[in-house]
Amino acid sequence: MARLVLLSLAVSSVLTTPAAVSVLCVHTQDGFSQLAEDWHSLFERARCSHVFLSHEWMSEWWKHWGAGHKLFIIEVRNADGRLIAIAPFYIRNPKHRGIGARVLAFLASSYVASDHLDILVEPGSESIAIATIIQCVLRHRHQWDYIELADCDTDSPTLNELRHQLKAAHLREHVTKRPERPYTPLPPQFNEFLSRLTASVRRNFRRKLRNLQCEGQVEVLCLTENSEIQKHFADLLHLHRLRSEQINRASSLSDRKLVDFHISLLKRLALRPWPRLYFLKVSGQTIASLYGFSIRNRFSLYQSGMHPQWTKLSPGVVMTGCGIQHCIETGHTEFDFLRGTEPYKREWTKYSRNAITVRVFDRRWKGSTVLMLLRLRDQGAWLKRQLWLPAVRRWQQIVAKSQTVAPSPTSPNHETAD
Repeated sequence: MARLVLLSLAVSSVLTTPAAVSVLCVHTQDGFSQLAEDWHSLFERARCSHVFLSHEWMSEWWKHWGAGHKLFIIEVRNADGRLIAIAPFYIRNPKHRGIGARVLAFLASSYVASDHLDILVEPGSESIAIATIIQCVLRHRHQWDYIELADCDTDSPTLNELRHQLKAAHLREHVTKRPERPYTPLPPQFNEFLSRLTASVRRNFRRKLRNLQCEGQVEVLCLTENSEIQKHFADLLHLHRLRSEQINRASSLSDRKLVDFHISLLKRLALRPWPRLYFLKVSGQTIASLYGFSIRNRFSLYQSGMHPQWTKLSPGVVMTGCGIQHCIETGHTEFDFLRGTEPYKREWTKYSRNAITVRVFDRRWKGSTVLMLLRLRDQGAWLKRQLWLPAVRRWQQIVAKSQTVAPSPTSPNHETAD
C-alpha cells in the first residue's frame, strides 16, 4: 500500500486529554480506494449532508479528470488508528510544465459544479486536525506553488479555522466571491411552507397545478431505487437538453464526459440511499424532472429538465413545488437549490448561503506572481464598475438626448417653393 507516513505528533495542549495523531498522505489510486470505508465512517460521524464530500463523488471525479495531476489526500488518525480528518486535495499541474503554477486544490473543484467543498473533520477534533494538515501541507510546499480552496461556504467552521491557522503561519490570502447558494428551510407541513411565500407565488403555483390537472391526470413520481434511477436517467438528460435548446443556452449535460461521470456515479452509489429522480407526468407523458441527492434530511437539487411543448403551462414551477412538497412529506428539513441565483429559485426562497474561493500564497515567486495578477484583475474590475460603466452610461444618455430633436415651429409667412 503506497502510503507515506509524514509525521507523528504527540499533543496534549490542544485537546483536553493527551492524544497522539498521525498524518499520512495518499498519492495513489489504490490508496484512495482503500480509504473508502474509513472515509464513509468519518462522513457519517461528521454528519455531512453533501454528496460532494463523499468518497464516491470525489473518487469518481478523479477517475474522469485526474489524468496528468497528482493525488494529495491528507488523512489524520488518532492513537487508535481511527480516521478523524480528511483533506481531499490534489495537485493540479499546469498544462505547460515549468511555466505555470502548481495548485494544491480540492478534489472535484472543477467540471462538475461541486458545492460546499471543505475538509471533513470529526466533531471535537477541528483544531488539532487542521493544525496537523497545515503542517503536512507546509512540509511539502516544494510540490505546489499556491493553495486554492474553491467553492466553500463562508460560515463553515472548518474553513474559518483553516484560514485562521494559515494566516498564523504567515501566508497571504486572496478571496473571491462565488455565486450564492439559495436554500429554504422546510417546515413540517407543506401548507405552512406555502404560507411563507408571497401571495403571488403561492397563487401562481396553485393555478398552474390546476391548469395541468385540466390537461389530464397529473402524477409526481420519486424514484429512489438505484436501478430505476439508472434506467430512467436518460429521460432527465433528454428533457434537460430540450429545455436548453429552447432557451438557446449551452447544456451542462451536453458534455459526454460529464454524463458518463453521473452514470458511473449512480452505479458507485448503488449501496447509498442518496440519489433521487423526480418526474412530473400528465396522462402518462413525462413533462418535467428533477435530479438530486437526499442526505441527512437535506435534499440538494442538482439538475432539472422540462419539455418545451408544455412551457406555457409552467411545468417547471409545478415540478419544483411538488418536489418540495414530497421532501416535506418524507421528513426533509432543507431544500438546497445549490449554486446560482436564477429567478425561479428566488420565487421559492429568500435564504441563501454565501460562498467564496480562498487562494493562499507564501512568498515564492510563482505564487506571488499569481497573487499580483489577481489583485490587478480586482482593480480592473473595480475601475470598470466605478468609472468605466458609469461613463459609458452617461455618454449613452448624452447621445440619446442629442438625437432627440424638437420640431421647429412653422412660420406663418413660410412659403413652399414650387
